[in-house]
Amino acid sequence: ATSAEDCLFADLGVDPAIGCHNYEATSFLLGKVKADPLAILILWQIGAIGVLTFRPNHPQLPKRLDVLSQYLQEFYPPDHKAIIYEATAYPICKPRIESIALKDLKKAKVTGISTLCMLPTQSRPGDEKMARILGIRRKHLKS
Repeated sequence: ATSAEDCLFADLGVDPAIGCHNYEATSFLLGKVKADPLAILILWQIGAIGVLTFRPNHPQLPKRLDVLSQYLQEFYPPDHKAIIYEATAYPICKPRIESIALKDLKKAKVTGISTLCMLPTQSRPGDEKMARILGIRRKHLKS
């Protein structure tokens, strides 16, 4: 079967080969995980931060989104684009893809299945010494 992560990569047109980290949003915050702004960051279930038992139609908690936003701003600029994503279960329907500035995340409408995708702030620089060892030309380090 095709996973929600596979759908996210295809729908957003991003290549996980540049580096990708996946966390459930509550675990990410509780673990004080340090985000790598040079890799893709995917946070699952951002609409259920701090919710330890599933309840359908759980009320949105904007304060918890603000906590997530503030924490992520330790690694990303406030105006960095945050993408809220929800895969579709039906081939004739479109996925939900909404871009919002990280600082405005608390204003976003999210559900229990909303996913947050943070794209890298810049390309990871290549290591010239390793490139020489591997026989890779310098011009290929940026691609």
